[in-house]
Formats: sequence, structure tokens, C-alpha cells
Amino acid sequence: MVAIPEEPDSLNFSLTTSPSAQWILSTVDARMIRITADNSYEPRLLREVPTLENGGISEDRLTYTIRFLPDITWSDGEPIDARDFQFTWQTLTAPDYPAAVLRGWNLIEDVTVSPDNLSATIRLRNPSAEFINRVLAGGSGEGAGFLLPRHRLEDIPSGEIATHEYGAEEHVGSGPFQIVEWDPGAHLTVERNPEYWGEPPLLDRIVFRFTDSPRDAIAQVTTGDVDLAVDLPESALLDAIESDETEALTTARGGAVKTYAFNLHNPENLDLEHPIFRDQQVREAITLGFDRWSVIEMLLLNQTEVPGTLLSNTLWEHSGLEPLPFDPDLAAELLDDAGWELNEDGVRERAGTLLEFTVTTTAGDDPDAVLRQRVQSAFIEDMAELGILVEAVNYDPEQLYGTVDEPGVLAQRDFDLVDVPWNNRTTLDMFVERLSEAFIPSEDFPEGANLMGYSNEDVNRLLREQSNTLDPDERAEILYEVQEIFMDDRPVILVYEHIEIDVLRNYVHGLEPGTVAGLWWNVEDWWISPDEVVLN
Repeated sequence: MVAIPEEPDSLNFSLTTSPSAQWILSTVDARMIRITADNSYEPRLLREVPTLENGGISEDRLTYTIRFLPDITWSDGEPIDARDFQFTWQTLTAPDYPAAVLRGWNLIEDVTVSPDNLSATIRLRNPSAEFINRVLAGGSGEGAGFLLPRHRLEDIPSGEIATHEYGAEEHVGSGPFQIVEWDPGAHLTVERNPEYWGEPPLLDRIVFRFTDSPRDAIAQVTTGDVDLAVDLPESALLDAIESDETEALTTARGGAVKTYAFNLHNPENLDLEHPIFRDQQVREAITLGFDRWSVIEMLLLNQTEVPGTLLSNTLWEHSGLEPLPFDPDLAAELLDDAGWELNEDGVRERAGTLLEFTVTTTAGDDPDAVLRQRVQSAFIEDMAELGILVEAVNYDPEQLYGTVDEPGVLAQRDFDLVDVPWNNRTTLDMFVERLSEAFIPSEDFPEGANLMGYSNEDVNRLLREQSNTLDPDERAEILYEVQEIFMDDRPVILVYEHIEIDVLRNYVHGLEPGTVAGLWWNVEDWWISPDEVVLN
């Protein structure tokens, strides 16, 4: 039995971004290609990962050929083949279909199915180095790699599929388990899929219990009411400390970094540079003066690390980049050199202007907000030691992040330094959007992810170049250069690597969480040792 923090909104992969839905889907659906714990590709529905070498990718990078395994079936016994891929593409790109995530599928110009239905030839409109990651391969927290069952949905108008029971108890899957019961508000149960074409799962069934809070989930694991509680927030870390009968797994989320972003423009007039943060030397001094290691020790029990890049723990991490150390003496020297000298009150000033700014995070007294505020307080105290005045200016989440109808503080870039919500595993697309000048938020583009207002011509050029570079080694070199330039510019403070926390009873085995793959990639290998079960 597994405690999950929310009930899924749909079990149609193309209509949901809910993590809980993706976890359950990882038990009842197989991906074309899955990402494993060591961040490598493993073909599942497909015979191989398409490459230039095996003929799966054309020389012009516009054509992909995917080859399905023979004799694999959906949970109702119908064959899985290239027609399902073609149908999925046609459905997701239909004008009246409310796809939650279309990226990647909308790059496809045409799909041709072979006479034996086992191969699909995919023609793209433009070359895309991310096509495999967007469409064919995925980890347990996203829908990439899944397919819709053509035979089950082809007679339903695309605009009506969203309300079809396929997204609920009538789900037809391709994975090791199948749905047998969904009790709304209480639990969802999956059992072994007798039509599964792979090695049978070691567990007979998994019951997903919907819980009200992380602490409730932890309590249920502690008492043995559930066997596993997943995706607990960092604020629950102290409660998750393992007892004699439980174990806490902490796994870095690939590319999810607790980040403070400098606004490089004046929030009162975004056409002007920020009067303090326009100076790279000042940004570096502020970073050097923040003891992030003490934050990790005091608030996160040394369960994570300070990263050297935003792509930490991803396929593209530049492992040679080290975080700036905590060095308040060097920070003071840099500020002195920049003209910010201590006055008689112990506050730095330059030409009569005090070195002062605001730092923003979420308001509130819920545990997650309190953790963010404690990190914020540690930062303010460290800055005071340097002679920098920092004021906390916090907002309710709705004010900070905005709503559909009203852009928030982030979109308006009405801040000096801000705690950005980059706490989920990061795709390369997300990384590009955070650094590219084209994604600076504006009145016409409030959803832009480049909250710093960062602009570097070399970075913009390299980001465009990597998007069309299929050779992984060449692409890695380009991305390494991007990371070097970006980190040298110091537009952000990397505070710590966000972690996934899962708590399990000692008799639960086989879990191998990965930084990109997450927890659910190998659910068929999970097992329970009856000899170790302790009944409370």
C-alpha cells in the first residue's frame, strides 16, 4: 500500500500534468523508451532507441524510424503497434483536443505506418535534438513515452476523448499492472496485468491511498498502515527520519535547484538596469557571503548538496563546475573594490546610496512556506554580516505566481531578489527557457521563464545551436559552454539541490530511484519480504 499526496485528475497521460497521475500511469502503462536510474535509455515498447548508427535517424535529422516489438498487447489483449503511435499523434494535435502537453508531438509533419504495422516513419518539420526526450522517452514524473490505445478510442471524436472513461476505471494499459478499482477520495488499486508481455511483476497488487498531508503519510508508514509514502516535501524531512522499522530515501531531482534569482533590471522601470545587481562583482560577492552549507546542515540535515550548475544531476550536467564557496572575507574585498564601503553604522554605501535590497518568497505559515522563510532569514543574517541591508518582502502564492487572469509578482518582475519555484525535475527545454532572452517575461508574454531578465548573446547563440545538434558529445560540449558562461555571469544563487523524499517499511525492496527517472521507472521489480514484516 502506497500513500500519495493527491488523487489523480485523469489517467489519460495526454490530459494531465499531475505527478500522482504519472506515478500510477507508470504502473499500468509501459513507455516506448524509459529512463533508468543511471539516466540511460532502455527501449520498452520499441526494439531499440533510434540513432544515426542503427538507421533510426536520417542524416538530415528530419526522419525518425521507430520499430515496435512484435507480439506485445494492451491489457485487453489487442496488439500494440505503430498504428497507436500514429493515432496518438493525430489525436494530440487535433484542434479540438485539450492536450495538457503538446511539445514534441507538434513537431511532427507526418507519420507513415509499415505494412506489418510494426514500424512508424516519423517526418519532422524541423530537426530537433530533443525529439526523443519530448515524445519517445520519459521518467516517472512525466508523460513522455506513453501512447493512447487506437483500438479503444479511434471511434470517439477527438473532442470527446477527454471525458471518456478511458481516463478512469476503463483505462486500457500496456504495463505490468491494470486498474481494478478506483474509490474516489479514498484509494485506487492496480493488480497484475495477465496480458503483460514482459516479465511479470513481483508484486500482486498496489493500492494507492490518497492522503491529506505529508505528516499523515509518514504516520501511516510508521504505524505500518501503508508500506510506502512517496514524494514528501523537504519540510517533512525531520519527520521522515528513519526509525528501526522504516527507511527514508532521499534522491536529488535532476535539474531542480533551490535558486535565488537576481533581477538584472530595475523593478520600478524594467527598461533600466538594476542599480545594484547590474554589477557582476556585486552578485558574486553576495553569493560568496551566503553560507548555503549551514542552511543545508540546519534545515535539511545534510541530506543534499550545493550544486555548481542549474543542470545538476541531469544528462547534461557540467560536472567540472564547482559552487562558489562561502568566503565572507573575499565577498567583503569584492564589495570594497566595487566602491561599496562600510560607513560608521556598519552598513555599506557608495556615493551616499546604501547597499540595500529586498528578497522575496512565499508568505504563510504552512510547513513549506516556513522552510522557505527560514532559508530567507539565514540569507538576510549573512548579508547583515557583510554590511548589506536586506528586507523580506513576501507574498501569498497567488500574488507571487499569479493566476490565469492576473499575472503575479514574478511575471511582472516586481522584485529585487526572488526565491524561484524551480523545484521539479527539469527538462532541457525548461533550462533553455530560463536562460534565453526570448523568454524574458513581459506584458504580452507573462509566462516567460527568464525571471532574471538575463541576456547574453553567446548564450542565446549556443542555445539555438544545441537545439539542432544530434550528436550527444557535440551537444554536451555546447551545453557545457553555456553553463560556464551562465555561472560566470552570476545571475542566480544556487542554494541547494531539491530532493525527493520517500519513506518505506524495511521489508519493501527493489526501489532504485534515479535523479531523472524518479522512483517509479522499475515498479515491476519491487517486492516485499514476508519474513521482515513486523505487525504493529
